[in-house]
Amino acid sequence: MGSKSNGSKRVKMDSDLVVRGRDDGDELFIEDFGNEAEDEQRTMALDMKSRFNNCETQRNLLRIYPKGTRIGSSNYNPLVGWMHGAQMVALNMQGQGKHLWVTEGMFRANGGCGFVKKPDLLLNRDFDPRESLPIKTTLQVQIYMGEGWHSDFHHTHFDLYSPPDFYTRVGIAGVPADTRMMETTAIEDQWIPVWDKVFEFPLTVPELALLRIEVMEYDTSKTPDFGGQTCLPLAELRTGIRCVPLHDQKGERFKSVRLLMGFRFI
Repeated sequence: MGSKSNGSKRVKMDSDLVVRGRDDGDELFIEDFGNEAEDEQRTMALDMKSRFNNCETQRNLLRIYPKGTRIGSSNYNPLVGWMHGAQMVALNMQGQGKHLWVTEGMFRANGGCGFVKKPDLLLNRDFDPRESLPIKTTLQVQIYMGEGWHSDFHHTHFDLYSPPDFYTRVGIAGVPADTRMMETTAIEDQWIPVWDKVFEFPLTVPELALLRIEVMEYDTSKTPDFGGQTCLPLAELRTGIRCVPLHDQKGERFKSVRLLMGFRFI
């Protein structure tokens, strides 16, 4: 073990190939970077407009983990690490929420084996996820209808005296220029809602994009109730009309809840 410097512990590594870091909010804090000067590498790593991380992860392994002050098992945005080339982005798996859902979506790719090949663009030293890039493609998403809540939920789960008022949120998780969420209107008093709504998402870096889908139940008096979610890697998204199964907040697949959706790249 080495000595402490500016509150950061420098670790003598057996190999220059291993890099360790922790999250600082949604930024990256690098604790050890081989032979790089500690102050210099920290400054460059915290500057999200810098190409430092992307260049270094072409020659090294970078592991990021949650900071110790996340005592509530909250998580940071894993895309911050992925889009800078980090090979291992650790999260608090005992928690729940959109950052874990995005992680589950990312690793649904490649047959769900737990390994996803790094996109070729992250091997380009000039790639900067914060830059304005030309649009490569546009994803068109059509949400037709949903069903299965009446089978998987008690009839009073959402409302005591009437059927639920479902609406769907759909969007992209990816580089900042591509990230956005849109939503349908709420369909009142329907266990089988029909939205028939079309959304379009221009994409500058589809290689790092995931499709986020959430169904919520509108409530005028309190926070909307959760009705299901899923996250799908765009690199393996099949076009056409598809039946999309939804999952609960812990990532477990519902038995019956699903959406009928259409996907097309234009």
